[in-house]
Amino acid sequence: MRDILQPLKNVADVGVILTSGDGLQRRCHPLLAAYVGDYPEQVLVAGVKSGLCPKGTVDKALFGIQTPCELRKVNEAVDALSWRDTHPGDLKGYIAACKAAGVKPIKAFWMDYPRCDIYQAITPDILHQLYQGMVKHTIAWLKDVYGEKALDDCFQCLPVNHQLRQF
Repeated sequence: MRDILQPLKNVADVGVILTSGDGLQRRCHPLLAAYVGDYPEQVLVAGVKSGLCPKGTVDKALFGIQTPCELRKVNEAVDALSWRDTHPGDLKGYIAACKAAGVKPIKAFWMDYPRCDIYQAITPDILHQLYQGMVKHTIAWLKDVYGEKALDDCFQCLPVNHQLRQF
């Protein structure tokens, strides 16, 4: 990702003049505003431990309770990950700084990208986080409440739709 974003990084800070669809020229700044990936990739990019939220710092004990989630602080992560540059040879201090910031000691591609907050850029993974999380939970709940036979009976009562295809 560092190599892919390298040409954009140079103009992200100062901007570049581009012609828009209406013919006007505008200064544009190609920022890293969204990062799409499944959960394991989000954890890898954010540099957090698996099982934790890559965006926020909510405690596992509070899952299921409607409490606002405080986003991770990108400046703390960048400072911790930059420890090696400012304190060469202090490996213990580097690991301690990373642990205090809640990140793994990685070389993150987003550290030196202008105005990048990777924790705000990470977007939900629709397939895994919503479908498999919410829909599967709802179906399991319905099976528990109504029973599998009642659900099967309801589905069998649906009218036939000849437009559906099974691939």
